[in-house]
Amino acid sequence: MTNFNILIIDFKISKKYQLNQSDNDDFTSNLSNKLEFHIQSYFSVDDVLNKKINLKIEKYIIDEKETEKIKNNDNFSFIKNKFLIIIFNISNLNFVSYNTIDFKNNLISNENNEKENIKNQFKNSGQSENTNFFDYQNKNIEKEITVIIDKLSSFLNKENIPVVIVGKKNQLNFINDLILNLPKNSDFVIKENINLELGFRIGLIIKKLNLLSLNNFIEVKDLIIDLDRYEVKINNEKIELTFKEYELLKLLLENQDKVFTRKKLLSIIWEYDFYGGSRTVDVHIRRLRSKIKPPYCDMIKTIRNVGYMFSVK
Repeated sequence: MTNFNILIIDFKISKKYQLNQSDNDDFTSNLSNKLEFHIQSYFSVDDVLNKKINLKIEKYIIDEKETEKIKNNDNFSFIKNKFLIIIFNISNLNFVSYNTIDFKNNLISNENNEKENIKNQFKNSGQSENTNFFDYQNKNIEKEITVIIDKLSSFLNKENIPVVIVGKKNQLNFINDLILNLPKNSDFVIKENINLELGFRIGLIIKKLNLLSLNNFIEVKDLIIDLDRYEVKINNEKIELTFKEYELLKLLLENQDKVFTRKKLLSIIWEYDFYGGSRTVDVHIRRLRSKIKPPYCDMIKTIRNVGYMFSVK
């Protein structure tokens, strides 16, 4: 089973004179936990991933202080483990919408000196008179986060670690710009759709890149089945099996401690295209036991009057 490490990076950067996030409800503030939940839920119901992956999820927050560190340092020490996928959660960025009721209320409630500060800062920015100040602030946030993600992307491209961006609908243009420089096979998910799409997108990347191929094995101590090569080894010694013997052993090992009736084994392995009856299963089990060394031959257990199972107990 492969240890599969995923890192969730929360970007939490705000700016002076920005509005408070009125839409930052409990769902958004706890989004990191929601992301973890939806990833684990998807992996638990995907039969292939569930059998092959030991999922580990870590979290990291990039706030204003961390942003300054990254700007001045290319050493990404927080990516200390070998992560196979990284999630950029940018949905917590405090983007401003100047056409909302919150904007109008905020503008009205500001003290005179605060409004004067806003005016002076905007005036000194060199923007044209037609540019809205809050659009300008949004651009500043985008510019700052782009610098950080570009530095991260340079590192992730070298390591070939794909990224999934999680953002809001109103960030789509920004997400499209960001994803251009991210490693190949990176993807994005809209926050409102994470319960339906996040796990699926990650699973798609895993299968597309065949990230499990280097560890595509079934292992029971020194007994190893290489699923890519259709090989069985014990203590690194190759065991010569027929295709039906291999399929039989593989099925039993993939479903340890589960009892298969002879009829069920005939149905799965032979697909009812062989008319030798249940004795066919008994003969193949006997041959299989004779080819694999103790203690593994004894782990193929006979359940009297029922069938067979593989168990290390």
